Amino acid sequence: MLKNYPALIGEKLRAQILAQDPEQVFENYQGMMIGDGPINIWVRERSDDGPGGTFDIITINDKE
Repeated sequence: MLKNYPALIGEKLRAQILAQDPEQVFENYQGMMIGDGPINIWVRERSDDGPGGTFDIITINDKE
């Protein structure tokens, strides 16, 4: 992930991630969406880690 970070996370997505209010994260049965509109990242908390555990990246949407 770190090696390919610049190719995976563009400037717009990075700005949206940094600007995201943690209290306003969209959440449903699929996970949590960080960002807005077509530029976002979906993450899901691992159920076996308990609250505050590890999160997996499910999808990176970085193209409009």
